[in-house]
Amino acid sequence: MNTNDECPVVDWLASLDNRARAQFISRFKRLTAIGFLRSPEEMRILQCPGEPPVHEIKVRTGHRMYVVKNEPDWVATHGAKKPPDRRVCKEAQHAREVWKEAQR
Repeated sequence: MNTNDECPVVDWLASLDNRARAQFISRFKRLTAIGFLRSPEEMRILQCPGEPPVHEIKVRTGHRMYVVKNEPDWVATHGAKKPPDRRVCKEAQHAREVWKEAQR
């Protein structure tokens, strides 16, 4: 949640169709239960400068959910349609900003 008691990832999930929402929820639950997702088709770490590292959870609908490891937990920050390659690091930076704001 941010300082306005808004949760960008919850709002974003609510905007998705039922299938995509269920896939993200299932993958995030698995991630938080075991600490990782095995397949690079489901999750990858973004190769963007800055800390903390940002990961994206992927589904075939072309949507991405951005997550940050906050030891020992994972924090889902926000989601978006698959960005063009040139915009991936901007999404990572946005994830860090949401994460930092949630830490307050």
